[in-house]
Amino acid sequence: MVPKACLTRTWRLSKGLMTLLARVLATGFLPCERITSLNPASLKRVIAALREQRLAIRASFDVAALLKGPRGNLDKLTAERMEAAVAQLVHTLGQSPLPASEWAAMRAVFGDESLARLPGISQASLRRCASRGRQTPQAVAERQHWIARVVVT
Repeated sequence: MVPKACLTRTWRLSKGLMTLLARVLATGFLPCERITSLNPASLKRVIAALREQRLAIRASFDVAALLKGPRGNLDKLTAERMEAAVAQLVHTLGQSPLPASEWAAMRAVFGDESLARLPGISQASLRRCASRGRQTPQAVAERQHWIARVVVT
């Protein structure tokens, strides 16, 4: 029988990984990706996307044990270290608006008409910002980021 503490640790780590995956998808870092299970291969794609955006320079090293195999095989200290590394990545994604990639992801969820109303801009402005023809104003970027976070919560 597996000790309850081990199951709780595995559950917390799995929850953190699912939150990380949801935030990465909401930012648009993995466009057109279909991830059906959280395994080492899909986690490698998530980490690669974060590294490409320069949001997780040390992530491959920090979560190396997760890239090798099942989360349930981790000892207590390694699991705690992995949990902290994943939490740091989730926190990093939550702190900074990333309008260049978030526009595409949120347009796919809401469509232009609904999405433009949420941060209070016109559809024409949304299209210009999303196409990078115009830099997204900071206040709009922050509202857009909040919308993306709500979508994945």
